[in-house]
Amino acid sequence: MSFRPMNSNNPNLTNIIRDETSLPKINIMTYNVNFGGVSWNGETNLGGYRALQIIHEHSHELDIVCLQETHQGWEFALNHFKPSENMYHEGLHSKNKASSLRANFPHQFWDHSKTDQYLASGSAVLATKDFDLQVQMLESGVKGSFFDAMHIVVTDLRSSTTKTKTRYESSLYYY
Repeated sequence: MSFRPMNSNNPNLTNIIRDETSLPKINIMTYNVNFGGVSWNGETNLGGYRALQIIHEHSHELDIVCLQETHQGWEFALNHFKPSENMYHEGLHSKNKASSLRANFPHQFWDHSKTDQYLASGSAVLATKDFDLQVQMLESGVKGSFFDAMHIVVTDLRSSTTKTKTRYESSLYYY
């Protein structure tokens, strides 16, 4: 399992700074954590532990984390996760050893509203202290779809005044 920052060569998807008033950069990780990696009571298996460790390993460079296939156990496991000194995945040396994921991402939205019926339907958005989240779950309206869409509005709190705070909107659709 590895984390690779990706850059797109698509001219329609660009981060090119056009002038001094360009939007600030936001680092986002999206991760399908696999609902089976953590039990309903929050106990992790090897796959769940590795998923949490990868998020932790990169938390120092992330602003927003979007998770798919979560449930109550994932929420508990993430918010109580602390890396062990004896990693069973070689090469993982955290820059955030003392921090918990809850401390790194204090702004959180978790949706478990359908996980009793559709096990893999949970989702979450996590943000650092520099970003505020407003999230709305939307019915997909697609016949045969079990998962809702997540509409996310992110407010960048790094701006110095309320009038200049930057808002970003994104919708994640699951079909």
